[in-house]
Amino acid sequence: MWQRCPMRRRAVCLLAFTAMLAAACSDEPPATGSTAVTERTDGAAGSTEAAGTEVATPDEATPDDTLPEDAILDISLACDPLDERACLLPWPNDAFTVPDASTDTGRRLDIHPASAPANATGTPIDVTDQNRADGFSPGSAVLALVPGLDVQATGIAPSTDIGSSLAPDAPIVLLDTTTGRRVPYWGELDAPAPDGDQLLMIHPATSLGEGHHLVVALREMKDSSGAVIERTTAFQAAIDGTPEPLERARAFREMLATLADAGVPDGDLYLAWDFTVASARSLSGRMLHIREQAYAALGDAAPAFAITAAADDGNVRTIDGTYEVPNFLTADGSPGNTFTLDADGLPMRSTGSPTFSASFRCVVPVAASSPCRPSCTGTVCSATAAKSTRSRSPPSSASLPPAPPMRSA
Repeated sequence: MWQRCPMRRRAVCLLAFTAMLAAACSDEPPATGSTAVTERTDGAAGSTEAAGTEVATPDEATPDDTLPEDAILDISLACDPLDERACLLPWPNDAFTVPDASTDTGRRLDIHPASAPANATGTPIDVTDQNRADGFSPGSAVLALVPGLDVQATGIAPSTDIGSSLAPDAPIVLLDTTTGRRVPYWGELDAPAPDGDQLLMIHPATSLGEGHHLVVALREMKDSSGAVIERTTAFQAAIDGTPEPLERARAFREMLATLADAGVPDGDLYLAWDFTVASARSLSGRMLHIREQAYAALGDAAPAFAITAAADDGNVRTIDGTYEVPNFLTADGSPGNTFTLDADGLPMRSTGSPTFSASFRCVVPVAASSPCRPSCTGTVCSATAAKSTRSRSPPSSASLPPAPPMRSA
């Protein structure tokens, strides 16, 4: 059944899951009005349900006057029948999302808890925060399992010839339907995985457009003998208009028509699916909010800081210190803390520990042999000499000023 695909390969599922959008964590439940995921008593992941409402089945999710094959599936799948090897393949995949008019993309991730990889004790990863996103990461690798695939025989573009991925007859097509353009990529098999479990890994050569919709098409996949690998019965059913569940028929029709218009007919397809990339607000909204709150709290002042150590080593001076930054994490901001979110899903500053003491180290020359300008990367500062046509000997260590005493601002 489409909601009960067995998770036979936890390792494969884990690889797919680690390609997920890495959004900031939260220990808060979804906001009021969002859908929650329940687990069925038979051990399989159940369908999504809005708080206080009954669980919707595919047949109940559509009006009586709409045929299932013309409906829009409004619940997510625990597993996609297109690839039953693991419950999160192929990946990324809009089958693991639901429509949501409140988001910028019109969709929201809705990964079932039981579909997520589990730790050594059998506890699945908590997907609460991932399910707040309105799409997948713009840096996602595209993953699928094609049994018996030979990358070289198929002619999949390698990292040394990315340009061939845009050839008219390329075996893999990444189509950005928002722009109508194909996305360059390179592909490989997951080398560390054992034979039979090697995923096809497709790496976009550029970041995917925020909020864009993409279609992935695999065609004429070949084995080591050069023979074309037959498509799965599940995808054949999708092409025939009878996917499982039937409420996906309309989406498949539209996707296949889009591919045909782009010069990719369904006759050569091994597999095709689509996904949505997260919007800019979903990806960076929290951090921009934190920045705005931090700047507002600082005003025109600099953060309070203290120099804890300063030492010279030849012509180099190392200065260590700490500075106070706003803390938007639970507790004291130490590892394991998560965001506490307000009603709008934005981080709130901690009331118990409103600031966090962050460390910094500056490494600077005691004196420059030529005009230079300072630069900082992260919390490491240095000074870079500017180009000069003059040559001067550096001053002797005896003429260098002493390291400054420790002080605080």
